[in-house]
Amino acid sequence: MPRDWIIAIGGGFISAIASLAFLGGVPGALLLVYLAPLPLMMVGLAFGPAAAAVASVAGALAAGAIGTAVATMLFAVIHGLPAWMTVRLALINQPAEEDKAVWYPAGHVLAWLTALGSGLFLIMVIFVAGGAGEFKDAVINYLDQVLTMLAPALPKESRAQALSLIAPLFPALVGVTWLVVTAINGVLAQGILRRMGRALRPSPHYRNLSLPHWLSWLLVGTAAMALTGPLMGMVEIEYMGRNMAAISAVPFFFLGVAVLRSLVKRRIFILIVIISVYLFLMMPGWAALLVTGIGLTEHWIGLRRLFPGQTGVS
Repeated sequence: MPRDWIIAIGGGFISAIASLAFLGGVPGALLLVYLAPLPLMMVGLAFGPAAAAVASVAGALAAGAIGTAVATMLFAVIHGLPAWMTVRLALINQPAEEDKAVWYPAGHVLAWLTALGSGLFLIMVIFVAGGAGEFKDAVINYLDQVLTMLAPALPKESRAQALSLIAPLFPALVGVTWLVVTAINGVLAQGILRRMGRALRPSPHYRNLSLPHWLSWLLVGTAAMALTGPLMGMVEIEYMGRNMAAISAVPFFFLGVAVLRSLVKRRIFILIVIISVYLFLMMPGWAALLVTGIGLTEHWIGLRRLFPGQTGVS
């Protein structure tokens, strides 16, 4: 068996153990779950898409051996498929002048991950919830069962209030978390491999992040669903549109962060400013909406053209 495949299988096993750490009550289990895609990404970005596929399959089989057949499916969909897709796209390149390669832009990889997340959302609606007409009720019933299990003594009125707060954007919360975690693990994997000298591609300049034009239409379309659903008396369409719009907005949030980094990169207290920006983003949702708005403005108008020294895309 080739050495690369042995490493890939090992990476898959490590990823599976991390993804199921919460089952054993391991301290810091949530952090391990968030880092579960990292070994898959590292294997792929160091050895190629085939190694990422081997690691993903090995991880899915290991997850099934540790847990159940459902764990195999969940691992493959939540971790394996996006990791392989990220690696496959990130390693696309074309020869250019002076023996240098032009690599697939990081922003386009993020865009396709967003499209994958939206597609998985629709599949969940169709095959898990039995159709859009039952999806919202299925989410509410699921959350009600979880709250009943976690807080059986919670009064009925308090449980109803909690459901009214969580249910409207619960699918978006899951989708946004998955997308952000996948993207961050990809960046971490590339950074670690670059420092080790094992990365197959150079690291992108994330402050030059750009997104494909078609992505804005995905956001506009889902936002239109959310806005027109109530006008047509189609509450379920509004519910789906609202959650899909939140998922579709994630790349524009990252683009807004890239704009802010470009703005402050040459200031004296750059590190302090960047840390302050990231702390600011941990405040309530309006802050994230503001940064997402900056990203949309950059995408449609081009704010960074006003900044000196902005060249290339990533």
